[in-house]
Order: sequence, then C-alpha cells, then structure tokens
Amino acid sequence: MAGLIRGPWQLGRQTIHPALQRSAAATVTTSATRTSYAKHRYVGACGGLDSQNRHRSTPSYQQQQQQQQLRFQHSEALIGSPDYRLLRLAEREEVHVEQWMQNYTRLGMSISTVNSKVPLSADLFHSALKHTANKVPCLRLAIKEVFGKLWVAEVDNMDIDFKMIKHRKIDKVLEHIKDEGVNNYPWSVWVMPAQKDEPCPIPEMGEAFPHQYNLILKQNVFMDGYSMARTLRCIVECLEDLVTGKPIDDRSPIGRYSRGDELLGRKVDIKKALKNDPDRLEREKEWLMSTFKSPLLYEAFPMPSNVENVTTKHIVKKVETDLLNAFHSKCKSIGVSISSGLLEVFNAATVEMVQDAGVRQEGYQLVVGHYVNMRRYLLANPKDVLGSFIGKMHQSMHCSANTRKDFWENAKDIHENFHALIKQDGPTMEECVRDMVFPPIDPDEFVQTTPTKDERDYAFSNLMDLTPTLFNNGKYVQHTNIVAVNYNHNYTHPILYEFQTYHGFSHLTGNYDTSKLTDDTANELMDRIMGVLRSVSS
Repeated sequence: MAGLIRGPWQLGRQTIHPALQRSAAATVTTSATRTSYAKHRYVGACGGLDSQNRHRSTPSYQQQQQQQQLRFQHSEALIGSPDYRLLRLAEREEVHVEQWMQNYTRLGMSISTVNSKVPLSADLFHSALKHTANKVPCLRLAIKEVFGKLWVAEVDNMDIDFKMIKHRKIDKVLEHIKDEGVNNYPWSVWVMPAQKDEPCPIPEMGEAFPHQYNLILKQNVFMDGYSMARTLRCIVECLEDLVTGKPIDDRSPIGRYSRGDELLGRKVDIKKALKNDPDRLEREKEWLMSTFKSPLLYEAFPMPSNVENVTTKHIVKKVETDLLNAFHSKCKSIGVSISSGLLEVFNAATVEMVQDAGVRQEGYQLVVGHYVNMRRYLLANPKDVLGSFIGKMHQSMHCSANTRKDFWENAKDIHENFHALIKQDGPTMEECVRDMVFPPIDPDEFVQTTPTKDERDYAFSNLMDLTPTLFNNGKYVQHTNIVAVNYNHNYTHPILYEFQTYHGFSHLTGNYDTSKLTDDTANELMDRIMGVLRSVSS
C-alpha cells in the first residue's frame, strides 16, 4: 500500500474574497422555466475560456472575481425588473452535475419519516416547504442561460415539485420523482402517509406521535448530504411552528450558501504548481491511472445483456443498535474509523463472493470511489455553510485471500492510506490532474453507451451520524428516520454504498446499476455484506 501513497504536497492556504453579494448581482426578467443549455455547457461554464486555464488568465483569483463583478454591474444596467438575480457564472462542475442529473444519474434523494401528535394536512406541508425555501439559500438557486452563457441565479418564488400521495411501494415513488422532477423542478418533496400498521422507526415515540409520514426529498445541484439534512430539519421545525401557531421569520436563514471560494483558490495554486513541475504532474497522472480498473465482480458475475429500461435499484439494510455499537467498539479498539471498517466489509464480501464462484488469487485489488465532504478543508465554521461540497477521490485497496483472518489488518491499511490521501488534499489533486491531462467528459455523450465504462469497483458515501443535525425535539412533530438513496446508473461504477446513522441505528443502502449487476448478484452481495459485518463484530 505504501507505494500508492503520494509524497508530501504542502500548499499555503489563502483567504479568497467572499462570493459576490446580492447587491452586486444583475437582475433579469424571464419565466421560471428551465432552458436547455447542452450546446453551451463548456463555453458558458467557463466564461469563454479554456476550462483548465480559466483561473490562470488573471494574476489572481481575487482580481478575476472583481472583473466578473464589473461584468455583472454592466449586465444590471441592461436588464429590467427582477424575477431572478444573476450571482455568478456557473462552474463547469456545477453544469456537469446538472447534466448528470438530467440524465438521471448522480441524483441524490432522501427518504425521511416524520411523526406527529396531530394529523398534518397537505396545505400544512406545502406552507412548511415555502417557508423552508425562503430560509435555505441553496433551494432558491438554479442554472440559467443568459446572453449565451450559463449563470447561477437566485430565483424568486421557486417552483416546488410537491405532492401528497396515497401509500404505494417506495421504489415506484422514487421512479416517479426521478422521471417527473428532474427536468421540471429544481427540487422535489413528495409526502406519503404511512400505513396504519407501519411501526414507528423509534418505537418509544410511536404512542405519543401516532401520525406518520414519509418524505422523499430530491437534492438539487447546490446541495450535498449535510445541506439536505439541514433542509429536512428546517421542514420539520416549520411544521412544528405552523402547528403551534408560532410566527416563522423567513428573513432568518438557517445558514449561508457558499461555493467554497477558498477551495477554488487551492485548485488554482495546485494547477499552477503542477504546470511548473511537469515531472510531478506525470507522476500524479500515473498514480491516478493506476487506480482505474474493471470491477472484480465482473470476473465471476458478468454484466447482464440486453437490459431494457436501465435504472438504479436500491437495497436498504438496517443496522440495528446492538450491531452498530459492536462494530463501532471493534473499530475503535483496532484504531480505525467506521468508514475504513465498512470498506473492508465491502471488500471481504466481494472477494468471498468471487472466490465461491471460482476466482482464486493470492490477493485482490479493489478500488473505491470516495465521495468526500470537502468542508474539512474550509477555514470557516463548516456547520454554518450550505452548498455542495462533494469531492471525489479514488483509493486502491488490497484484500487478502484469507478475508476473515486478515480482516482488521486490511482495515488498518485502508484507514492509514485514506487519511494520508486526505491530508494531501487528495480530492483536489485528482480534480486538477483530470482537468490538466484528460479530455473533459461530456455527460450527454457519456451516457449514450450502455453500460457505461467503469473505473472502480464501487463508490462509497458515509453521511456519518445525522442525529445532531436532524433531531429537533419538537413537542408536536418529530423526525424519526432517514435513508439516503441515489440514482447512479450510467456512471463509472456498478454500485454505490451509502451509510448514515440516526438516533442510534444506521441504514446501509446499495444503489446498483441494472445494466451492470443482476438483481440476484446485487441481493447476494448485500446479504454477504451483512454476514461479514455480523461476523467481524462478534
């Protein structure tokens, strides 16, 4: 593993000028409908400059921001009354994520459960969502095409895809939201009353809060998992205030939106350093390419053929309190994080599955694509920051043939390697190297070939313990459960694992691409994962 750890990469942090304030933003009158902008995606996102050199065209990032502000002021003089306000030119990554979502991938959703003492009507939910939209800045943002360029705009009276529906299978509801909401609404919330015999996720609360509802929230481009959790808490708090008759101050936001200008500044620094050190750039390129591989599962379980209606399916496993505590205690005693322990659980289950199918080796290499919370690199208090701070980082891992005997040694290697990569700003380094040496990916073209080409065994996202963020302790309305799901078909891995903890128990979701894994393979894999988890926790 040592050979895969990068050498030291020290960069001084610099304070970047804050994002442009609303007073400097331009205003435009237009309808709230979204515009197709695929043909403008690269020129618009980069302001007419080459994507990998757009920051280097000025002496400093701060001067670029000042020049951009002058363009905004010029635009303001040309345009009339406000239906929305232009804040800045869209970043290329924001445009790409929007395109992925329009192609029904990288589309995150949460399934929450809310319990209340009194019945909650559709009008009450709708009012709570309107207040939430006013209090959560990132819910009012959208990408708009103006003057042939793509801008991030703050929209007044943002349309909400809200429905209160009769009970039905949750996978059918997710498919409907995916199909109806992606191209028509920036964000969606559907509410489905629970069946009368459906137990409360927190049993001790069921008698006091007998009315139960499932909320399905679709994230937008400007939200990550933390922002989603803050939004869900805001919805529940607004419901509580509406039930009790307490006034809601829409002018008091729950946090401030940021795109992380200091992170953008770090990218500029890294790209400049790599440009001045071609040998280092070549080494980083070789390291990144060494992590691209076909999934190990395919050696024993080939991809299905002639799949119609390719989509993502979701398998959710509940990790009960006793098992979670036992696994956490074991990880702590060994000196590894829960995330590192879970990665080895995934690896061991995968290896044992292919071994039983006849694929025998002395050792196995697997690659995970991490979705990293980039707030760890912010100077400001990250709890106050809303937005999308998702970084992507590869990690190559070795799994021994004797999976159970060497389990915790493998987990320690994963833990040490992961934290070494994080300390060296691995996600930012990868993004810079990709920008500088690989051609840009056009999401619209990438998804045309099904199944899409993989470059890792699986992806992983750990939302950690959401209890401090979600729990509101309301007298009339309580948040009692959350499950994260994601549509990730037509992307670069066959399955995405998501893990989150709330109120002492956890959920593990396996989101798998139906063009890459059969239902039988995916279900067997998830069952084996739970088996390994129980075994190593005892």
